[in-house]
Amino acid sequence: MIFPRTTLKYKERGWRYIFIETGHLAQNVYLLSTALNFNCCSIGGFIEDQIIKLLDLKENVEVPIYLIAVG
Repeated sequence: MIFPRTTLKYKERGWRYIFIETGHLAQNVYLLSTALNFNCCSIGGFIEDQIIKLLDLKENVEVPIYLIAVG
């Protein structure tokens, strides 16, 4: 999630919208996984620095806030 993109437009409320949209996105991943007969699992605890490195994200700009394993 790139926080400045949302907070620039919505100011302090942007933080709320980011987490609301994350929930919507996760719900859609679960629905699509079910429709395609895949299993999925939310991962609540992860080492943020390792995910940033694995996905080659821009530190302090792009932040992983939710992980879902699908397979």
